[in-house]
Amino acid sequence: MNECFTALTKRIQAEGGTVDKFIGDAVMAFWNAPVGQTDHAARAMRAGRELLLAVARVNDAGLTRLAKLGMRVGIGTGPAVVGNVGSNTKFN
Repeated sequence: MNECFTALTKRIQAEGGTVDKFIGDAVMAFWNAPVGQTDHAARAMRAGRELLLAVARVNDAGLTRLAKLGMRVGIGTGPAVVGNVGSNTKFN
């Protein structure tokens, strides 16, 4: 997974995105914060396409030890809360 996450992170950052966290085998990223990007949706779409291609390259290169990886990309747009969110003892 580390090889795959490295490849995915590069694609996200190349499109001006911020990798927020890894959740199991998932990657959460966002655009348009803390600095606004008028074309954030287009950047996310380009990154999504590149993520799918990156996973295919990881599979083709034989970098996975067990099975070929599959991937889906979800992209949401609209207002969002960005920053530290949580309780008084734990936040992200």
